Amino acid sequence: MLRSTAIFRQVYFTEQSPALVQAAAALGLKSNVWVEEWMLNQPANNPKPGKKAPNPSKVTLWKSLELYNADQLSKRDQSPAAPEVNASAHSAVVSQRPYGKAMAFDMEAISVKNSYASKWWIPAGKTWGRSSEYLPRDSKEQPHKFFITGAVSLYPLETLEGSTTLLKTPISGGTRRFFKEDGDRAEALRAFAKSNGFSSYLFFTDKQLNRAGIEIKPDAVPIAISSGESTNNYSVYNIEQLAGYENILASIGRYGNPDAPVYLFSGMEVKSKSVQDAQKKFTQRYWVSHRDIEQNLWSLASESERPISSSSVEFA
Repeated sequence: MLRSTAIFRQVYFTEQSPALVQAAAALGLKSNVWVEEWMLNQPANNPKPGKKAPNPSKVTLWKSLELYNADQLSKRDQSPAAPEVNASAHSAVVSQRPYGKAMAFDMEAISVKNSYASKWWIPAGKTWGRSSEYLPRDSKEQPHKFFITGAVSLYPLETLEGSTTLLKTPISGGTRRFFKEDGDRAEALRAFAKSNGFSSYLFFTDKQLNRAGIEIKPDAVPIAISSGESTNNYSVYNIEQLAGYENILASIGRYGNPDAPVYLFSGMEVKSKSVQDAQKKFTQRYWVSHRDIEQNLWSLASESERPISSSSVEFA
């Protein structure tokens, strides 16, 4: 088998789509990891689809985009990242075109929250590598995630030639990317999964779990992993150590029903029946709490607007 050199931006899981569940059952797959077809076409990437590989499965899923606001970046020569003239609407620097209404709505909320003046946005990929065109103004700057629905063509990882190593390479639950396969962290997590008999190589940090409100099994013992070159350690859990982990993969990011109401800032689906019923009256599917409105100094479109009460939380 070939040694894997693939650097996938994100992987997908069978549980994210009923179509993938059906395809996995038909193919008798043991692994639930899928990768995008276009990434396999990159010249430097292994593995590759072999002669016996199935046709890719084409499904519609939520896709995440990582973007920086131009206020977060500067060019390599320290000049401003944004064009001299600010955009009239939230727009892409690369294409010089405005984003759609749903994306612009998210961008405006993030801009208000972070006091961004620029309406220009730049892909995170433009900051990668030593010869990248843009640099973060501060090491603490992080790209923002936006979610859109789109068609993707996916291959099951285990059907690809040269996938043996990747199938046992740990994946970050926060980014859905592989750890560096020959790094110390990947080796430690691989050994942790093997010693505990875990079939999955998907891992989450305690901070990621706390932020998402995911419950850890009472008897679960994490592994301590160092943070890159830092001497600080953080706790990491395998997905099989989480309560109800069988259902977690189906709701990673904003996956699930594209028409369901979701909470604007977390992207999590609103489960309240009263909110779900009220969703039918609106074209936008994003909801915010009364506290969010106060913190962001927003105003209601009309004084006659009334919130939807749900488990002591008011949504609007």
